[in-house]
Amino acid sequence: MSGSPNAKLQRVLWALRHPVSQNAFALYVVQFAVSVIPLVTLPWIARRLGPHELGLVVFGQAFSWMLLLIIEFGFNASGTRAVARTRGDPAELARTTAAVQGAKLMLCVVASAVALASAFLIPIFQDHPGYLVLAWVTALFQGVDPGWFFVGIERMRFVSWLEVANRVLAGVFTILLVRGPGDGWIVLALWAAGTIVTSVVTTGLMYRHVALRSPTIAGTRWALGDSWRLFIGGTAVTLYTSANVFFLGVLSTTVQAAFYSTAEKLVRAAPRVITPIATAVFPRVGNLLAQGDHDRARQLTRLTLMALIGLSSAAAAVLIAFAEPIVHLLYGDGFDASIGILRVLALTLPLTAASSGTVQLKLIANGFDRESMIVVVIAALVNLALAFSVVPTYGAKGTAWVIVVVEAVALAAALVAGRRVRHTSRTVASVGK
Repeated sequence: MSGSPNAKLQRVLWALRHPVSQNAFALYVVQFAVSVIPLVTLPWIARRLGPHELGLVVFGQAFSWMLLLIIEFGFNASGTRAVARTRGDPAELARTTAAVQGAKLMLCVVASAVALASAFLIPIFQDHPGYLVLAWVTALFQGVDPGWFFVGIERMRFVSWLEVANRVLAGVFTILLVRGPGDGWIVLALWAAGTIVTSVVTTGLMYRHVALRSPTIAGTRWALGDSWRLFIGGTAVTLYTSANVFFLGVLSTTVQAAFYSTAEKLVRAAPRVITPIATAVFPRVGNLLAQGDHDRARQLTRLTLMALIGLSSAAAAVLIAFAEPIVHLLYGDGFDASIGILRVLALTLPLTAASSGTVQLKLIANGFDRESMIVVVIAALVNLALAFSVVPTYGAKGTAWVIVVVEAVALAAALVAGRRVRHTSRTVASVGK
């Protein structure tokens, strides 16, 4: 009988062996490491370094992420999408890979020029040039890391375990080496070293799966042209996420940046637990759409969004209820200002899950890059308009409320754009009939 316990067990085992399930698990392992290890190392360095020097560390990290954005240029989405569509054709897959990696190498030059200019324009880096150098090196190697390739071919297990090993070792050495004030640079040095090793190993592994080809000018132009809308969208997202730490360091103080960052790290840990769901589903949705199976793609998208919103709402409730004991346990009394910031930022979790899931699975997967770009650009412009008026006066707490408003705006824009995608898909299906 199909409903017998044995049949049900077989269906469960089949689901667990499915590539989507295996890749989701692999990504969960990485996100677990990314989420849990900082909950050990960040309290350690916060207590050892104090708010001011911790502020320097998180400012350097925020700047590295901004440089990384230039190099990635949206390829984590467009490259994954292109690989998912061409993975059955080895020659085409090799051309796609060469084009994306060639474009990334070109963008490394651009990012290096931005870093050089920042050495003269940003006072914090004039006083602490070592932080700038480490941030730059980390961005370069993380930028050329081919994680997008393995997501596209749905083979994430080895790469995931490599990233976990990197995170664990970095965490162990952070605890062993960071002993007090003046050791902040060690945190960024360990981050850079781990990124270099991971990037070199994964690049070598990638070229065991695909033939090595030299980038061409035409291929590089194609890769940039296919991804520029996603780059603008990614830039906009950064302007209302990690860039806020950068804004606090420039417009307020590194102490305010530390208070905000310690709360933000806890809030951002929750999406990392649920993000692998959308990341693993994304190439499957793209593959279904490429085959013309729009109904299954819509059903999978709907179920995924429900899971993302439910899990993120539960995480928000826990953070709001237990913000005070969590902050005291992790960071000590010197970070009391982070308690209120944590409660405010927790409100963004379900908003972020709904908006980012809609953008990734409904817009980008369907090729509506322009609409996804518009959504995040609107949110970024709202953030910029509010940040420059709120941050200098209200510091980290004001920044947290700005993010709540921005995420609400992003969700509203994503829902409007999502309705357009649904209407367009139905129109195309009707014409096909």
